[in-house]
Amino acid sequence: MLAAGITASAVPEHDKAIMTVGIAFIPISVIGALVFIATDDKANERVAPPLTRRERRRAEAWELTKQAATAAREYDCTQVQAIAPRVRDLDMEFHGVVFMRDVAIQRCLRND
Repeated sequence: MLAAGITASAVPEHDKAIMTVGIAFIPISVIGALVFIATDDKANERVAPPLTRRERRRAEAWELTKQAATAAREYDCTQVQAIAPRVRDLDMEFHGVVFMRDVAIQRCLRND
């Protein structure tokens, strides 16, 4: 549009034709700006990288640990004993550092 305006002022005999063409680009520019505004957030949306196998296993171990802790506080030690090996198989480190440090879970596992 700016180029059309400059050209129209530089070439006076074609100023109406050049200005008409330049004016035609105004709606195109406005529509382009609106499309950009409407889609910019979606196009630049940051997507979290997929979880690694270890992260998925740790998340599953955490969910099972929460279930075991709830069961242990309800004195459902059979449920806790069933969950313990699953957590250990999923993530041995998590089993030792988190699962086995819960006092209610420890109580249930000691009452074998």
